[in-house]
Amino acid sequence: MMTAIAFSSIISVGLLPLTPRTLNATEYGIYAMLMSIVTLVGNAMDGGASLLLPAFYGPASPPDRRRLFGTIAAVAAAGASIAALLVVSAVACNLVAPFGQVMPLSSVVAAAAIMPLRAITGIAVIAFSTTGRSGAIALQMVAQSSFVFAATLIALFWFSVGGLSLFIGAACGQSAALFICIIVLAYHGELSFIPSHEWLIRVLGNAPTSASAGFTDGARSLAENTFVVNFEGLYNAGILGHARLYYNLLMALVSSITHSVQFNSLEEGRNPTSPMSRTRGAWAPAHNALGCTGIIFALFGRDIVDLISNGNFDEAAHYIPFLVIASLIHTSEQAAAAIVFANRLGPAAVRFRLCLICFLLVALFPATAFFGIWGPIVIGIIEAATYRAWLRRLARRIRHVPFQDELSYFGIATILATMAWAHLAAPSLQARLICMVFGLLANAWAGRRWIRNAIITLHHITSRPKPLNRMRSSGSDAHLGELFEGKHSHPSMMDEAIPARP
Repeated sequence: MMTAIAFSSIISVGLLPLTPRTLNATEYGIYAMLMSIVTLVGNAMDGGASLLLPAFYGPASPPDRRRLFGTIAAVAAAGASIAALLVVSAVACNLVAPFGQVMPLSSVVAAAAIMPLRAITGIAVIAFSTTGRSGAIALQMVAQSSFVFAATLIALFWFSVGGLSLFIGAACGQSAALFICIIVLAYHGELSFIPSHEWLIRVLGNAPTSASAGFTDGARSLAENTFVVNFEGLYNAGILGHARLYYNLLMALVSSITHSVQFNSLEEGRNPTSPMSRTRGAWAPAHNALGCTGIIFALFGRDIVDLISNGNFDEAAHYIPFLVIASLIHTSEQAAAAIVFANRLGPAAVRFRLCLICFLLVALFPATAFFGIWGPIVIGIIEAATYRAWLRRLARRIRHVPFQDELSYFGIATILATMAWAHLAAPSLQARLICMVFGLLANAWAGRRWIRNAIITLHHITSRPKPLNRMRSSGSDAHLGELFEGKHSHPSMMDEAIPARP
């Protein structure tokens, strides 16, 4: 997983300075708008996977897993395909001009093709997460990032298709991710796209609840882009979309940590006497790294964005530190989240989040009208802080919740202080370098214990002797098994898991 994270990060960052040479902010705005619809459909059309798979997939036998996955995948693929056809038909027949703007039909078709692929891939990722197959998630991550990088550049510079290249890259990457999912599921005998009558009734019963949760998640992103386009134009939507690229990269790294540590977190959440030390040990270095990232962008954000985007998206640098703060809030209260979902209070948390997002969607309109791009960012921070506070309140009904977010709060404080100093003092390059060194050292000192523990753990992992005899005797099948199954693949270790949705 660490290797996959490093590889995908390098690939993603390497793509950023190349595409702005040909594409402008308006084309990125179109991409952000249409991908918002893809996200909306993908989250809503999951066939109840976020509720059913964590509860039933892990303990089930391979035949039951095959029937469960086949039923959910069939329902999700059918729903996403219908939604894709409706979107394309509405645009092709000029029934709507999405968001008051003219969207190229070719881009709309490419975005629609991604919808069913994304829905099925999302279901498979939840299945991998609930069975501890982090190796499969890592392989999928590498394949997707590689194909996005290659396909985007080929379409952009070889075929010269302009903004359509972004959608072609996304479609190829999603196809590669789905291909990896199919291989892994087939290897374990869990692949099927034929619905089972036994599971169909249960899937249809849970799909509306899951769809509501997914719809609100996607609707928020869609509403943000819609309001920004209406009040600020496609250019500013592209600026916000570029700023969110850095945020999405950070959250992709965070989601990898979530998939890797959630087994231990849920196990600790079920134990009423556990201090949640393994959860804290996993997330403290992550919070420390996010704090350091925020300091760097607060001081050198404009220089970084200017270098990466060839000067086309410099305005995005103002928003990135606040998006880093949002990521720190989103990743807080991990102990409370584990306790809530491990003890079957997840539906209560989901219902509260549904109500919260609906309320904030109403507030998003005036916030964007008065504050422009800042409106969605502030609303997102409020939503994250409120939801995390509710998780802690729910967890307190079950047991004492240890406080583990001092590094998160310390990172937020140092980022805000650094931004204020940089804005008021307008320091020179040398002064900013000195400030960055002191800020990074302060964060390292605050998290020295957890950094030391992480280094010790990495040393144990890298120095662990490899089972050479077993590998020689078993051949490639043993290698594939270790890659796909992961460390915690025994289904009895888990009854339910935190959904992969952020």
